[in-house]
Amino acid sequence: MVERTRSGDYAEDFTVEINSDPPEPSVSESGLLYRQTVPTSEKPLRHYCKSIALSVLLLLMGTILVVSGFVLLANNYDDGHWMGSLILGVMLLLPGGYHSHLIYMSLRKKKGYSLSRLPEI
Repeated sequence: MVERTRSGDYAEDFTVEINSDPPEPSVSESGLLYRQTVPTSEKPLRHYCKSIALSVLLLLMGTILVVSGFVLLANNYDDGHWMGSLILGVMLLLPGGYHSHLIYMSLRKKKGYSLSRLPEI
């Protein structure tokens, strides 16, 4: 413990105590540290039905647009539609793929994955 005193324009001096040691974590009677949280019961799968449907739709539409962008590029269309299709497809594919992966891993009950991380719709 370090004590610092400061005097100056104030009418009286004051002391500031600085503790360089981190606080010890307290252990509750169940054996959990106070910083840990106990997960609550998972909501049923039907609660996430809209989020799952939207994630799969984004994944499918993104895949279709990316493939069509590459097909347009391979057929040498010079009007630039392939670039718009490719960019829009990637914009749909990334969040759809991420959320579909999250859904797949949480349905397989992998540690660290939960349907509660899906956005509410």
